[in-house]
Amino acid sequence: MRIPIRMIGIATTIFWIFLIAFFISAAYSIRDVHFDLGDPQVSAVTDNKAVVSMNITIINRSFYNVDSFNMTIKILNKEGFMIAWDSILIPVVRRGEEVTATENVTLDIDDLLQSNQNHLVNDTELIINTILSMKIAEIIPVQASTSFSITLPPSLYTLNHETEAIAHG
Repeated sequence: MRIPIRMIGIATTIFWIFLIAFFISAAYSIRDVHFDLGDPQVSAVTDNKAVVSMNITIINRSFYNVDSFNMTIKILNKEGFMIAWDSILIPVVRRGEEVTATENVTLDIDDLLQSNQNHLVNDTELIINTILSMKIAEIIPVQASTSFSITLPPSLYTLNHETEAIAHG
């Protein structure tokens, strides 16, 4: 009876050693995953819309794959109300791979002007919250967030209407 109990104790100890070694190597290898978050770019498109674009490059030099990479962008006005949001999902970034993705969030200028007519003559400050989430080694969840502040000039609305007039002209 003592031998089976002793074997179970040895097996349990070996299991915990492997489990702890795995988590230590996964945590250590996260330093070899690099993210390059580009600056937000704002461009005017037709139909009174503006597009906020942001690039992200993921370079995975770690020992493990990065699974379920999700980037969510929320655009808020200076009062903190959400104006627009969008999200992208990259299923797997394999070890040794470099992946670049672009997130495009469309803003409706007319909706922005309905809430505040001052946007026609004053600069509009918008806050861009970016939330990154992923699974390291395909099992350890990690989440990070960052914020940017951008200013939309009042000429963006005017530029949109001039582009529309030229297109119909």
